[in-house]
Amino acid sequence: MTVDYYVRQVTLDDLKFAQQGTDVYNSAYNTEDGWTTEAKIVKGKLTTSKDTEEFITESVQGDKLTQLFVFERENNVDKSVVGTLMIVPFPDLDEKPTPGEAMITRFAISPHHQSKGLGRLLLEGSLRVMKDQGYHTCSIRVFENRPEVLAWYIKLGFVDTLERRAFKAPPGKSLALPVGFVIMKRVL
Repeated sequence: MTVDYYVRQVTLDDLKFAQQGTDVYNSAYNTEDGWTTEAKIVKGKLTTSKDTEEFITESVQGDKLTQLFVFERENNVDKSVVGTLMIVPFPDLDEKPTPGEAMITRFAISPHHQSKGLGRLLLEGSLRVMKDQGYHTCSIRVFENRPEVLAWYIKLGFVDTLERRAFKAPPGKSLALPVGFVIMKRVL
């Protein structure tokens, strides 16, 4: 039996993996298991399977966002989702689009699969997709009180723009700590 991991853009056939993608995202950010957890920063509902189904459908339609999954496969058959990431074509939903710039969001690796190089695999895959889609800059938001996460992005070529943004809590979420985002960018 051969087990490996790979990254690809979702298809409608991946709707069957929506719950797994949801579970990966929620477990990476809302438990104490992984080094990416935000459980002490953000409180409330993260995402639902219905949300993930909508993201998959919108990604396939191709006009608003691109959803990527990291799959674990056995003998070339997709077995499970172990990572998820979304590319949106503008840095902030409340701002005017920045031509040529896209933002990474909803980036998560299952806590049971972290520290195995899959985050790097997913990030590098997303940067290739962005470049293929005609973008020249990638932006990301990282909570300013997460030095280990900031250092990881710097190691991968991202630069702190010195711009800070407040966290705008969506319905059902709130900040447990008064912390904002560091805006980081990387030229593709």
